[in-house]
Order: sequence, then C-alpha cells, then structure tokens
Amino acid sequence: MKNFIREIMQNRYSCRNFNDKKIDDKTLREIIDLTRLSPSSVGLEPWKFMVVSGENLTSLATICNAQKHIEKCSHAVIIISRNDIRPDDKFLRERIESKGKSKDKVEKYIAFVGSKTGRMSERELCVYTDLQGYLACANLVNIACAFGVQSCIIGGFDYNALSEFIAADGFGAPFHPCVVVALGYSDDEPAKKIRQSLDEVLVYKK
Repeated sequence: MKNFIREIMQNRYSCRNFNDKKIDDKTLREIIDLTRLSPSSVGLEPWKFMVVSGENLTSLATICNAQKHIEKCSHAVIIISRNDIRPDDKFLRERIESKGKSKDKVEKYIAFVGSKTGRMSERELCVYTDLQGYLACANLVNIACAFGVQSCIIGGFDYNALSEFIAADGFGAPFHPCVVVALGYSDDEPAKKIRQSLDEVLVYKK
C-alpha cells in the first residue's frame, strides 16, 4: 500500500496533452464516488461535482482563458462550492441531522457551526467553502491517477462567466465555482517530478 501511494504521488502530473480516448462512465463515476468521501470542515461537504463533456468542453475552454487542453480532455469536473451553511439554512440542518445525532445534539451542533458561519460575510463564506473544495480537488486528481487517468487543475477562469455556466443548470446562488479539473488519458510519459526536498519544507516548532 505504501509503495502504491508513493507511486501515485511521484507519477501524477499536470497533463496538457490528452489523447482521444474517453473515460467510460463506470470509471468516471467511481472516481467521483471516492472523491466525495474527502474530508471537510465539520463534515459539511459543501460541494457539488459538475461533469462537463462533449461540445460543452469548447464553451468551458473559452471560459478558462482558451486553454486548449480543456477542449481536448475526455471530461472536465467543475468543483462547485455552496454557501448555504448559516444557522437557518436547510442544507446545514440536513447535513448535521444526517450524522445520526440526537435532536438535542443536532441543535447544539447547528448553534456551534452557526456561531462561526453566521458571522461570516459572503466573501468569507466563499473562501471557507472553497478551502473544502480544494481538499476534494487534491483527492480527485490522485484518485484519478490511481485509475490511470491523467488530470490538470485549472484555477484560471473567468469567474463571472463560469458562474453563469453552472447557473444555467440550476446552480446559481448559494452555489459558486471553486476550481476546474480536466481529466483524460495521455500518451505522454510523466516527467521527473522536481520538488523542494523534505528538509527544505519540514520545520519544527521550537
């Protein structure tokens, strides 16, 4: 298991040259199914995963600063964050009730979470929920790699245009785009990964 994880972390790379092979629906669903198990702050899972394919990739590529590898990939996944996690929001209550807690504990937990999110501005909520989306994103690309699927994380996009793109399918406010991930297959060999050494990044509190 350790070697398998090490292999994924060493071989996963940012792919910009996808071939024509398409990801089958079963594989794609399994990748997303495992990604949804990602950790999130207080277990709220404030996300949706919108799969984009076919002609819609052309529109998405334009929104993402005309990055051609988006148009050429098999599928793209837009990780969508959601801000309806304030004390009176239905989604917050549903998530907490789903944990199987007693009614008293549910109310206390809602009050606890709400005491934090209820004081946040809309912008602060966006930052908070996007942080959860990035956790899922990191897992998504590594899970995909385990299935032999390459990926490219795209953070450069026209925010307003992408907001309209997802809103066309019913995901306007309280939803907003977090990050885009292109998925597909490639004939390229992964280049040697160049990273800072462990000693360069590891520090200890004195």
